[in-house]
Amino acid sequence: MIGGDEIVRALKGSWRLLLGDARGMAFFDLTIGGFWRSFAAMALCLPMPVVELSAQRLLPVAARVGPQTLEGPLYWVGGFAAYVLTWIAFPVLLAVVAKPLGLARVYVPYMVARNWTTLLATVPSFVVTAAFLLGLLPLEALGPLNLAALGFGLYYAWMVTRIACATPPGLTAGLVALDFLVSLVVYTAADRLIGL
Repeated sequence: MIGGDEIVRALKGSWRLLLGDARGMAFFDLTIGGFWRSFAAMALCLPMPVVELSAQRLLPVAARVGPQTLEGPLYWVGGFAAYVLTWIAFPVLLAVVAKPLGLARVYVPYMVARNWTTLLATVPSFVVTAAFLLGLLPLEALGPLNLAALGFGLYYAWMVTRIACATPPGLTAGLVALDFLVSLVVYTAADRLIGL
């Protein structure tokens, strides 16, 4: 069971890591129990896929695929399944290759930090998408602002990976890219399944 104190501490640690302060790692529970509890961040970030799936129905793609695709249960089930899978796929993949890459010792701290920092990393994208969904942001601004939000997320992931893993720049970039590519593959596959 995750407690409010642990969430608050994790948010403080996440903020420090965003600022490049390695002392932020001390705010996380880096035990095996803390590792499993860090996946509670997936539930705390749940408003993000709700907003994204809702906003996607207002995009030009919606007119091309037809309302039946975006109103059926497969659309929502597929979207949420992809969301859950993105949280699981990269940790599983990295667990397989952690030892060959020399990351076995830092695997648990890295995953804990990666999971909890997602709470802050998704804020810009959530705000932009929610503003579009509420009619406060024109369609023309959605792409550039979401691109900026993605840039922020990748920068944040770089900081977290560099600090938590203490890896050289090349490996740090590789881990960030792998995490991003795994998510991209999962969401692309889900879109194909749904019919987008």
